[in-house]
Amino acid sequence: MRFSARKRATGRHTYSTILTPDAVTSLCHDLRQPLAAILLVAEDFAQPDGSLDPRLLLIQREARFMADAVKEVLVQHQVSRDAETDIRAVVNEAVARAQPTTSSELRVELGTERRVALSSVALGRALSCLLDNAIRASSGTPITTIARDRGPRTEIVVIDQGAGLGNVTTVHGLGHRIVRSLIEPAGGSLTLSPGREGGAVATLTLPNVTSSGRLEHVS
Repeated sequence: MRFSARKRATGRHTYSTILTPDAVTSLCHDLRQPLAAILLVAEDFAQPDGSLDPRLLLIQREARFMADAVKEVLVQHQVSRDAETDIRAVVNEAVARAQPTTSSELRVELGTERRVALSSVALGRALSCLLDNAIRASSGTPITTIARDRGPRTEIVVIDQGAGLGNVTTVHGLGHRIVRSLIEPAGGSLTLSPGREGGAVATLTLPNVTSSGRLEHVS
């Protein structure tokens, strides 16, 4: 769905059904202050050693994730080949955000230390969408996220043991279009396939970048 913004007499924005760049920027400006307030309140409840209650830690992580996304929009840092991201850090953070939302065991296998041509915020959003779909399908069974080298590209694979493609409620899969919109401008792709023993496999494939920031050659 697309949204647009208009100001009421109070100066507040509301959002209707047509998306414009100005509406997105306006919405991000509106979100910046409440997100900062949430982060501040969470920090105020920290223990003397700096630790947080697990529930507050989840709120803090989600608010920081949203604040980073808002900042990216406001500075017009669009997903492009000029961005590069440490795969391991993003995968670990996405899984940490997802774990409190499910009883499923979220497993991680990191077989690469490469950097890919995509911003950390965009990759984090894309991976969160795939994990959310897997959690909806899993019914408490384990979910595995794997990052591995594939020559000049890196694969990030999310494997669930749910009912399989086409056998889950309509909510499952709604994020796939969002995922593709995030990764395709950077040369990435998303493929979906059935698991060997049931469930579904979602694979993100992204181009690697060299230590000098150049895209690796893809034959």
